Amino acid sequence: MAPSPLPGDFFTRFFRMLERRTGISVTPRQKTILKKVVEERRASLSDADREAYLSSLMNSPVFGELWEEILAHLTVGETYFFRDASQMEALRTTILPSIIERNQDKREISILSAGCATGEEPYTLAMMLSELVPDPGQWNIRLTATDINPKMIEAAQRARFREWSFRNTEHRVRAKYFKREKDLFALSPEIVDKVAFKRVNLVEDDLPSLFPGLDLALCRNVVVYLCESARRSVVKKLWLSLGEGGWLILGASEGMAALSQDDMAIHSFPGAIAYRKQHQAERPRKGRAGKAEAARGAARFQQNVIPEQEKGDFVWPDRMEATPPQTAVPESTETQLKQAPPVPEAEALPQGEQEKQGNGVLPEEEPEIGEVRRLADSGKVTEASALLSGILNRNPEQVEAHFWSGILALARRDIPAAAEHLKKTIFLSSGMAVAHGLLADLYLKAGMRRLARRHYGWALSLVEGAEPESIVSFSGGLSARSMAELFRKSLTDMESSRP
Repeated sequence: MAPSPLPGDFFTRFFRMLERRTGISVTPRQKTILKKVVEERRASLSDADREAYLSSLMNSPVFGELWEEILAHLTVGETYFFRDASQMEALRTTILPSIIERNQDKREISILSAGCATGEEPYTLAMMLSELVPDPGQWNIRLTATDINPKMIEAAQRARFREWSFRNTEHRVRAKYFKREKDLFALSPEIVDKVAFKRVNLVEDDLPSLFPGLDLALCRNVVVYLCESARRSVVKKLWLSLGEGGWLILGASEGMAALSQDDMAIHSFPGAIAYRKQHQAERPRKGRAGKAEAARGAARFQQNVIPEQEKGDFVWPDRMEATPPQTAVPESTETQLKQAPPVPEAEALPQGEQEKQGNGVLPEEEPEIGEVRRLADSGKVTEASALLSGILNRNPEQVEAHFWSGILALARRDIPAAAEHLKKTIFLSSGMAVAHGLLADLYLKAGMRRLARRHYGWALSLVEGAEPESIVSFSGGLSARSMAELFRKSLTDMESSRP
């Protein structure tokens, strides 16, 4: 006998519960799949068990058996060894050596890899530490990897990987640490034993109690899949888990999710950003928090580059420092910019209109834009571009779609397309400070200094009109105060280098 239809609001309540319990922003595609999963499971049960199933689904613990199939459709397992070459280089050359030096006396290191999927990230860290730590057998290194999905944890513990996991791995590393088993590669037990896996719900669990005093926390390409409130909560808990001097690294697209702390130092590396919890003695006086660091960071931001895109590894440039560097812009950039379709430049807005436009702060992104970000972060750039094209075909005035189209164009070095979309972004929403800054960067690198000065000036006036500690949209979590320092530094550098 076929089950009776579900109450009309069941799936509305169900998806709301999923978001509350896991923090995951459920996509339309996932909703379609999960509806089918639930309906098929109900159909396989007796009449007496159907109501119990629905009640259990809504009320059982996330780590209960009923949730395993649900989580399998909610979580993303895309990962590989040494993912994001720029972050790996920062870890290898600066961050891990600084942790080792700081802990030389006690010979203890505590690291968390949150949202580890099938384990490539924590095993990458274990391999790096085995080569960086002197006499590693004399150290107590706690490297913990977590995931909400039990199937991911099981796969990680098996430590058997396919060729695709090595698309950014040196041959030397694979030869040293892996042994071929037919079409799989088995990781050395010596490295496997260095990682402890634990099932953790980043949204519901008390991370500071579970992982106190961390030297390093990585949570890369995880919070991008969460709703805004969960994103902020998880990043906040990770920050509280760090010991003094501890480091936090997020995915290239994720920023600090509006977390602004007096004890935060932002460190800029070529193509990467990391956040360090300052020691008490390092922290600036209240009221001037972050100003000196922002000024120093602004100079470093100017030197940052988008690394050459690796096959299958799209690094989403979600920050001002991730604009094309001089070395990566073709000599004909000025010609390309002039060839970009003419789009009316928006004039600077009066202060009241700037406030109405939000000083660069947009409403929470629409679901389709969130899907664009997820696709690009998973390396599916073609799909992300196609989705953006569809959005703009339906609504040519969708501001965020033009902005992200410009970002994608920057990543593939298509200067005319980037200029076109950034100009349209500004024309439709003059209050987007980061769009002004990105366009100014392009103009400056093309030698079009007058236009660069104009857009840097507009960007500066927009962020100066915002609350100093408010987070500027699309800035990677930087405050209006820090962005103002960055734009002032850009203007100063431009004037000091006048031909």
